[in-house]
Amino acid sequence: QIDLQVAKLQRDLRPSGSPLLIVFEGWDAAGKGMVLNRMREPLDPRGFKVYNIKEPTDVEQMYPALRRFWLTVPPRGGISIYNHSWYREMLQERVEAGLDAHGRQAAYEHIRTFERQLHDDGAVVVKFFLHIGKKDQAKRFKRLEKDEAFAWKIGKPERRRHKRYNEYYDAVEDMLRETSTSYAPWTVIPATDDNFAKVRVAETLLTALQKAVERKNAPTPTSVPAP
Repeated sequence: QIDLQVAKLQRDLRPSGSPLLIVFEGWDAAGKGMVLNRMREPLDPRGFKVYNIKEPTDVEQMYPALRRFWLTVPPRGGISIYNHSWYREMLQERVEAGLDAHGRQAAYEHIRTFERQLHDDGAVVVKFFLHIGKKDQAKRFKRLEKDEAFAWKIGKPERRRHKRYNEYYDAVEDMLRETSTSYAPWTVIPATDDNFAKVRVAETLLTALQKAVERKNAPTPTSVPAP
């Protein structure tokens, strides 16, 4: 039933002219790819694009950090889905490079402004964080390593982040607190149960699509837009 509603709302999204951005963040082995793939099954592939965000290239590092994400903003009535996003580099810089408090606050402000500008221009931003505990993550790593089809997913970076799970946990808590706003809220998904995660994401996507379709008739906001 949700799939049918999602499919219809995606068709309604195009004439509404509202862009929709869907962000997936979460722990390694939390099931982001699986949930993302299930979420897009009812969607018309002509109306969305998936971006798998990796480390910035040498050329991208010569520009402001968010420039490469501005280039992925969907057209009006379209959808962009992000497997990792503009949050990835900030988290890694904090834990791996020791980004100080001033640098973190600057990064948070840049992100809030970016998302506010998108909202003020009619976009809807929905953000998921898939959460699992450290012990559950270790079990999933072992299970994936035993499967030849998926063992490649667990390498040195994943093991390093697992060892520093507590540090990343603190960084994630700060990130969620600082960047969950009325115009771009986070939805934290307990991902220990795969089926629950899929249903919760589908329900949230349905609400986001309804909001995006309705925004075409929304009154002009009276608040001062972000610079």
